Amino acid sequence: MAATTRSDVEIEIDRLYQRPLDEFVQARNELGSRVRAQGNGEAALRLHSLAKPSIFAWAVNQLYWQARPAFDALMKAGQQLRRVQATALQGRAADLRNAGRERDVALVAALDRTLELLQQAGHPATPAMRLRLASNLDALAAHGGTPPGTVPGRLVEDLEPPGFEVFAGIERRAARAGKAEPEEPRRQRTSAPKVVSFEAIANARRAVADAERALNEKRAEAHRAVAALEQARAEVQAAQAETERAKSAWDEAQRRVEQAERRVPARESAAERARRAADQAVQAADRARATLEAVRRERK
Repeated sequence: MAATTRSDVEIEIDRLYQRPLDEFVQARNELGSRVRAQGNGEAALRLHSLAKPSIFAWAVNQLYWQARPAFDALMKAGQQLRRVQATALQGRAADLRNAGRERDVALVAALDRTLELLQQAGHPATPAMRLRLASNLDALAAHGGTPPGTVPGRLVEDLEPPGFEVFAGIERRAARAGKAEPEEPRRQRTSAPKVVSFEAIANARRAVADAERALNEKRAEAHRAVAALEQARAEVQAAQAETERAKSAWDEAQRRVEQAERRVPARESAAERARRAADQAVQAADRARATLEAVRRERK
């Protein structure tokens, strides 16, 4: 980096968050030292203060940098679901089911792509990691983007979904509209827009809450199904490994049998030679005894 203008520093920070996670701290410190040596102490302090992302924040960052279409599709689906929820909260007709389904489809696609990026970076995803990552992406979609105070592609902490208070502004505006003018003028202006009643707001809020609970239940079922699938895959892999070990043991046993079989003829030949040598030794011993006996008889 030849210069240390603000735009140069921002570009370098973006590159920093795209690096492998285990290189982050060293690369950050080297970058800060280089910028300080170039005379930009303020930028150097900022660089040295950058926090290392959690594994899940880092994974979401990589989705932003390396698979932007999947990231953008998730953001678009999350924003659409929020708009539909806001419409329902105002007492108007809204297709929560379809919007939730589209968000879930985008979430699954983003999750699969992020898991691929994790695997490619040498971070095998366990079932627990998969669920944590799904929770982070779900929170990202619920926000409809990165939370306030954060920069896309530079997340450092796990994400938490926003609470129902994100719709509080809509409810307050509806409440103010209900108190805007006296009863009599409202009756006279029959052509004025219809004001949402508190009862309608409450009903809409309950409808949204019910829909959210149902959606969360479906998500929980999906997460459990994912965990069960991962467990089944792990069991299959373990069985395959056991099969490979058994096959290796069988192959080794077969090899030893073949080696033993190849040694049998040689050992049979050696045994035959030993038998012949033993017979010859017996014959020689018999001859020696006969000679000795003959010598004894002559001496008598």
